[in-house]
Amino acid sequence: MLGAGAATVIYGLHRSGRLKSGLLGLEVPSRQHDRPQKIAGAPVRLLAPNQDEYLAEFGWSEADIKQMRVDHEKMGAPDRPAAGDVLLHRRFRRALPRTLARLHRAKPLWDRMRSDIGEDLILTSGARGLPKQSRLFLDKLMAQQANVSLVSRSLAPPRYSFHGVGDFGVGSRRLGDENFTHAYVYSQVFRRMQTLNYVELRYPDNNRLGVRYEPWHVKVASG
Repeated sequence: MLGAGAATVIYGLHRSGRLKSGLLGLEVPSRQHDRPQKIAGAPVRLLAPNQDEYLAEFGWSEADIKQMRVDHEKMGAPDRPAAGDVLLHRRFRRALPRTLARLHRAKPLWDRMRSDIGEDLILTSGARGLPKQSRLFLDKLMAQQANVSLVSRSLAPPRYSFHGVGDFGVGSRRLGDENFTHAYVYSQVFRRMQTLNYVELRYPDNNRLGVRYEPWHVKVASG
């Protein structure tokens, strides 16, 4: 069944004579002096020689069509700066090298841990952007009857998570969902991890921030 927009275009083509009368869906647009050819079961395919006129049938204004052309030209050369491009504020641009340096510190640390502990060590949570941290926090907030303090003791609010600057979580391949419980403390992976003097936990037991003990949360960035 055709939508209202498609029906409007078909009606316009029919009035202009570019679409011959007949059973809709079984004819193609005719050329001058050509008879319409019936194609059994063929989908409707509208051919409009004038693109502006075709877009206008859908309610596009001249300004809309002009902007579409500008956007199309930009996409034709996506790696070239163009007028109207959005740039980060200078303050954020200055912070980019430091942020990237923090994120790049995680990969060598993870590779070294995996080499020393073995394939039973798995990555359970890596870098998180603001949208994902927001979703995780709001989901937990709803599950805990909007108790912000309770939720914040186990999950940082958006913009306050160290996962945004390089920290990552690890676990044992054998534990599955229990990697985020106290069961991880008794795993061979954690016992091996404790012997590595270059690994530091972000939230050790009785930490000064008041966050729950997280033996799986590896500290990468300072702070």
